[in-house]
Amino acid sequence: MAEVVHGPSVAFVTSAWERDWRVVLWPGHFSMVLRSHRHEFAIRLVVLNNFDSPTSQQRAERAARVLVDMGLATDVIHAPTYLTGARLEQFGLDQQHFWQMNPFFSSAHLAALHYLTGKADYMFYFSGDVWLERATCWLPRAIQALNAVPEVRGLNLCRNIYRDGFYPSNCHAETDDLWISRPRQLALENGPKGFGLSDLAYLIPVQPEGGWRFSLASENLEKWMSRWPVYARPCFEMLYRAAMDQHNFGHAALKPVGGGPVIKHKNFPRGQLLKLLLYRWLGFYDAGGKYATRFDGET
Repeated sequence: MAEVVHGPSVAFVTSAWERDWRVVLWPGHFSMVLRSHRHEFAIRLVVLNNFDSPTSQQRAERAARVLVDMGLATDVIHAPTYLTGARLEQFGLDQQHFWQMNPFFSSAHLAALHYLTGKADYMFYFSGDVWLERATCWLPRAIQALNAVPEVRGLNLCRNIYRDGFYPSNCHAETDDLWISRPRQLALENGPKGFGLSDLAYLIPVQPEGGWRFSLASENLEKWMSRWPVYARPCFEMLYRAAMDQHNFGHAALKPVGGGPVIKHKNFPRGQLLKLLLYRWLGFYDAGGKYATRFDGET
């Protein structure tokens, strides 16, 4: 195995839910994903979220605890239980309003961000249904690039279908390492549209200057409604994009250098464990299922 590079205090976070926990929490898959980033993560957190029944949740939690026992994961939390009213208030969110809306596309991210406060400097969220095209050590370069542009708060990893078109054509500025999107008020009226956080794979500071403040107020979210399907509103990406405008910070995407890091994404329907076993045996993997929408994560 390639040498693992030690770096800043970065927590690896992934989430699992009813449809994908059997794949995401399979030890072979989890280990493969961790190794691909070539980094010693301070914390390896599994967030459980959105299960059909208590029995299903308990099965997923047992699978997650196996990862802890094996030394692959370090921590496990259940987002709906963890996100108390007091914790939501620290993000500027009202508990009753939050849970009355569609919380399951943001609760895992918020729970992880709060849980990591005081435990890590950065949170790297990597969705359970994405993977790197090839293993690469990218985190030191990413953190150095963020430190060089203080007005940029976080960054996405580049998705394979967007590296040659979406980010170059929608960014407002760029450096050798980053495509940069500015908040709406700093962007040219007829210029590029910009972009926000991608919930497929992103890196953000756990405690930025001024902290994290989000809003569910319709006047802050409505301008972004058309970018996401109805079933996913309001997702964490929407909350983040509105916060960019409200609190005047930028976001970026990390340019692939030497071919990496680049992510691939396909939704995991049921029955993927056999395909992952075939991947382990044959070295070929096709996730199957439907492709994500063209808006997924790249807005």
